Amino acid sequence: MLATVLLSLSCLISAANTQITDLRVQNAREPLAIEDKHPVFSWKMQSDERGACQESYRIRVYRDSDSSIVWDSKEVKYGRSDNISYAGVALQPDMSYSWELTVKDNKGDIHTERSRFETGLMNPRISAWKGAKWIGGPELKLDATSQSVFGIRSEFRILK
Repeated sequence: MLATVLLSLSCLISAANTQITDLRVQNAREPLAIEDKHPVFSWKMQSDERGACQESYRIRVYRDSDSSIVWDSKEVKYGRSDNISYAGVALQPDMSYSWELTVKDNKGDIHTERSRFETGLMNPRISAWKGAKWIGGPELKLDATSQSVFGIRSEFRILK
């Protein structure tokens, strides 16, 4: 009886020590200006339990402006968790997105994490920056400290 209780507690503890971490889009955590309409996702599964591994994943990407789902990978039976290609409708420029990752481990336990990212202008032309203003003061201020530029003036004489 005591062994059964201890085994049950052990299973609860090991399940609690499995977590999904380091969610990334285009190899960055919560990037603010990705330029790819079909980015890649990655994450890590960490567990104190020996032999724990990912059996499947599901990714859902939501447009933050209206909470609509722009991609649902459905459950994918796959053990890898890096360079998972986005396969939804092309992402739009200058938008904020959230994504939800659900991982099922080899014990059948479900782990869910969320993250976010934003797209950039997605336009390589300089005209995309029309109307943009630089952040900062109106004056150009050059000094050695802020520019990491130092000038040294010296006079010397070579003796024979």
